[in-house]
Amino acid sequence: MIHSSVPKKAGWKARMKTSCVHPSSAWQYTVKAGSMLSGCVPVIIQEHVFQPYEDVLPYEQFSIRLNNADLPQIREILEGVTDEQYRWLLQGVVQFAPAFTWEPSVGGRAFNYTIASLRRKYLNFKAEYYPTH
Repeated sequence: MIHSSVPKKAGWKARMKTSCVHPSSAWQYTVKAGSMLSGCVPVIIQEHVFQPYEDVLPYEQFSIRLNNADLPQIREILEGVTDEQYRWLLQGVVQFAPAFTWEPSVGGRAFNYTIASLRRKYLNFKAEYYPTH
């Protein structure tokens, strides 16, 4: 079950309860999927790491991306996200969490997104188009 409510005045402690920090790890997909299904806004700290389905999902609509250099200011950065922006990100979490779920009986669409991503990669490869970000 995904909860999508955030208190009207979401301070640091309330934000951290609904934000899940994702440093670089080999289990990034599993951690991200679990946190999104719990209703957390992913705070991704992985420079130069292509995220799952990044070529077909609008990560800016459901996550906060930080660089390693931002770590000393993480508290200030998260406190700087307005309540309106945070609620908008939580709506994105609810909308896109099924992309990270494999079980179709609970609305999972990971298979569909995997095929879409592979198709896009194939077409880019065939066209000799290699986007960088």
